[in-house]
This record gives sequence, structure tokens and C-alpha cells, in this order.
Amino acid sequence: MTPSIQSTAHTTRRDQHPLIGREVGSFLVISHLATGGMCELYTAVHTALERHAVLKIPRSDLPYRALVSERLRSEARILASVHHSNVVEVYDLGLLAGEPYLALELLAGRALDEVLYEHGRLSVPKALRIARETARGLLAFHRNEIVAVDVKPENIMVINGPLVGRQRRGEVWVKLIDLGAGVHMRELRLADEEPQYLGTPAYASPE
Repeated sequence: MTPSIQSTAHTTRRDQHPLIGREVGSFLVISHLATGGMCELYTAVHTALERHAVLKIPRSDLPYRALVSERLRSEARILASVHHSNVVEVYDLGLLAGEPYLALELLAGRALDEVLYEHGRLSVPKALRIARETARGLLAFHRNEIVAVDVKPENIMVINGPLVGRQRRGEVWVKLIDLGAGVHMRELRLADEEPQYLGTPAYASPE
């Protein structure tokens, strides 16, 4: 019997991403979400709590996987110390085949760069709300003496509001995501040498 297009597509996805359908720690991997610069992103569900999450798992084709692993551990530590409605929540840090994976809050929305590409220049009230909520999230980091050094539209997720068609009164519009490039001021003060540059040059401050 000739398989349907849907079943063929599912087989192809599973062949390309063999983690689909497997358990990773306490999570069952449901689907592949995206391929990032350093990690594969999967949607998953906690098998006991039935809570959905995003799993960040280092890409297997990178020569600098040790750096990626350390960035994931750093992101977990940072997010575990910062609790704010405008910052994505971390659920778990575990090991898969000896390398760390990160379980994060699953968000429905779009990155700000995608929103800007579609809508162009935003109205002043909408731009102010996004800027205000982004600043509130960053303030939560600063109060914990953490510098988020890779703040850019790709790392600002618009989850509510008319820009993404999810208007909910009283709820936040924006959450900061992908925060592996963060530095604790304590680490900078204790460093014996110039700290390694992290972040995206096009969005870095001049100094």
C-alpha cells in the first residue's frame, strides 16, 4: 500500500531527527521545532506533569560542542536565578549521552525580528510597550548582577498582543529568550584576563 503524504512526511522527519518519540530525561520528544546556530530545538512534554517544554540540545555537527555545552549550563544558571514575567522560565537541566540539554518554557508567539519584517515600523504605543517590557526583563537580570550581552530582536519573543493576534488584557507581551550569552558581574570581577566577547556585534554597545 502506498503511504499517504502525511505518513511519508512523518517518517522523513523521524529519520532526520531520531530523538522524536524518544524520552530525554523526564520528557517525551514530540517534534522538531528549529535548528539554531548552536542547538537543535524540540517540543516535548513532561511524562509525569504533562507540561510542554522546549528542549535545547547541542547540535552534533559542531566542532566546538564543549563551548556550546558550557553556554547551555550558563543559560540554565542564569535563568534559575532570574524569575520575572518578561523572562522565559527554565524547567530543567539534564544530560543526554553525556552532554547537557536544557528544558525551557514553551512559548506561542513570534520573535520580534519576524514581527518587524511583517509589520514594518510599529506604532508608538506598541513600540513603547515592547521596549518597556524588554527593559523590565533586563532590569531583573541587572538586579541579580547579570549582564545579558546578546539583546537583539531575535531574542525578544512577542507572545501576546495584536501584533501576533493574541490579545489578552493584563498579560505580558514580551519574553526574553536565548540568554546563554550572559555574564555575572562576580565572574567579571574575579577574571584574571580580558573576558571573552559574547553577543552579536551588530547589536553590541560601542564600548
